[in-house]
Amino acid sequence: MNDSTDNLFPIRHVAQQTGVLPVTLRAWERRYGLIKPTRTDKGHRLYSDEDIRRVRQIVALIDTGIPVGQVKSALASKAATPASVATSDWPGFQERLLKAARSLDTTSAITTLRDAGGIYPLHLLADELLRPCLMAIATTEDEGRWAYRHVLTQAIAVYLEQRSRGLEPERSGQTLLIVSMPNVYGGEATERNLMAHIFEIMAREAGLDMRWLGQLPGLPALAELISHGNIRGVVLWEDGEPLGDWQSQLYRFGLACDGPFAMAGEFSLRHQRQLEQLQIQCLPAAFQDAIELLRSW
Repeated sequence: MNDSTDNLFPIRHVAQQTGVLPVTLRAWERRYGLIKPTRTDKGHRLYSDEDIRRVRQIVALIDTGIPVGQVKSALASKAATPASVATSDWPGFQERLLKAARSLDTTSAITTLRDAGGIYPLHLLADELLRPCLMAIATTEDEGRWAYRHVLTQAIAVYLEQRSRGLEPERSGQTLLIVSMPNVYGGEATERNLMAHIFEIMAREAGLDMRWLGQLPGLPALAELISHGNIRGVVLWEDGEPLGDWQSQLYRFGLACDGPFAMAGEFSLRHQRQLEQLQIQCLPAAFQDAIELLRSW
């Protein structure tokens, strides 16, 4: 690297540092003029430390509810607050996604997810689009809601698989596992585990070697897997409510687990005090804070 490109970074590095996909960074540049990376002679984008700080500013503004189309003026005025937002993109995306589900149009549902996911971070896609639409379908009195839910969950699964395709995190020789607990009450498994799968993809986009294994057959099975594999640490993600004596199960698992172990999801928020008494670590609720903690394992 010559003097002109010292302290400049490729788009993959920026994606890993900020959690924003390369396709989204390109959209913010081309469609919205939010960032202006340097180009090499061959046209490859290179980003400075200031560019990375700006990307983080953009993410922070979007997190407050500001639509991406209004971020540029918000950055210029430095007076951006949620109250200053006149409109939001999310109602339009929600309407499109629900219309596709009710029309049993999986292709249109996937296209809507791609359109929203191309300009917004993944955690906002989950909070502002996926969960509200799943809830809207779950609470409708329409007798076809089971079919609408099937179309929507199928579209989500396809989109997440497409988004994760080709992700190649840096291989450290050790893998982080993310799993959900056995014997859980509380909703459809696809919906319950949605945030866990999304967190796995966010971690992989940030360069971590993480694998989502789905629902466990039992905690002893996980302890056995860890004892035979090169596992860096385990995240138990649960949004439902485990049945039975989960305190004893988790305590015994913590004793048997050879390596870092943490709880995450709505379950850990509801029972944080009990988990702390069991000396079980809880991941921070904020996605980026949780990923930074995992980097330290």
